Amino acid sequence: MEKNMPWQRECDVLKQTKPTMRKTPDEDLTAWQEKARKKLVKLTGLENYENCEHNFILEYKKSFDDFDEYRFVFQSEPNYTVPCHLCVPHIENPPLMICLQGHSTGMHVSLGRLKDGDDLDDIEGERDFMPHSVKRGYAALVLEQRCFGERGGTPRPNCHQASMVALLTGRTTIAARVWDIMTAIDVVAEQFFGYC
Repeated sequence: MEKNMPWQRECDVLKQTKPTMRKTPDEDLTAWQEKARKKLVKLTGLENYENCEHNFILEYKKSFDDFDEYRFVFQSEPNYTVPCHLCVPHIENPPLMICLQGHSTGMHVSLGRLKDGDDLDDIEGERDFMPHSVKRGYAALVLEQRCFGERGGTPRPNCHQASMVALLTGRTTIAARVWDIMTAIDVVAEQFFGYC
């Protein structure tokens, strides 16, 4: 039986592709970066996301011995909200660390909090970014990325359906996640200037 796998064909096409965005030795770096940035925005579909009112809602504030935790949601695009935690150590003007959990069951991993059914393995290996950040004097912004955790719809990561639909509309899941992170930074600057 002939093995003719789609991924193999895509690799063949990639091998035959001549890179058009490669920086040449005589090309100005700043000009190349601008050209590459525009191409990346177009390829990912990032240009297909629209600004909207953030509709910020602070759900709670909890104080701990070494930090304050703010749980909030905001709207990153019309009809889509992003849940977040901002954990601010009790020091003046801490720098901000953005904590992204990777391809996992949700932001609780970055928070270092086990959920029912989780193994300790899920947060070991220093995947619990928030406690490490706060301990080192950083404010930690932990957000639920699209298709994971509270925004996944299933106990495990659930990217396939949303990713396929996004492609049909000229968007991508990676662009959606980038958009949410960019907007989260704006929201923190607007709502927590000086970290409260």
